[in-house]
Amino acid sequence: RNLCPVIDPTGLVGCYRKRTQSAFAGRSGGEPGIFETALGKLGVLVCLDVEEDGLLQETAAQCRIIANPTHIPCAASGSWEIAVQSMQRRLEWWSCALGVSIVRCDLPPPG
Repeated sequence: RNLCPVIDPTGLVGCYRKRTQSAFAGRSGGEPGIFETALGKLGVLVCLDVEEDGLLQETAAQCRIIANPTHIPCAASGSWEIAVQSMQRRLEWWSCALGVSIVRCDLPPPG
């Protein structure tokens, strides 16, 4: 379903639903993922949402930190590292341009 719950010490703060469609996403969400936390406003963009410039700019305008949980299932092709390096350069550029920290939450495929 591509959902990201945001949890703090008091419990569930909210839940963000991925806004861009893909074959695996199911129905898309419509609201920006901005959540008030003890550290300030946290933005969430699930997976490929971060690659949509408009969504990234909209989210960055409302917070200082953006979490980007994702999964890149490229183990069979061996291109996981290449995909991550390419995205890293893009997110570094956007982070500087927009004045936000972007935390990409990804793990390499097993094996």
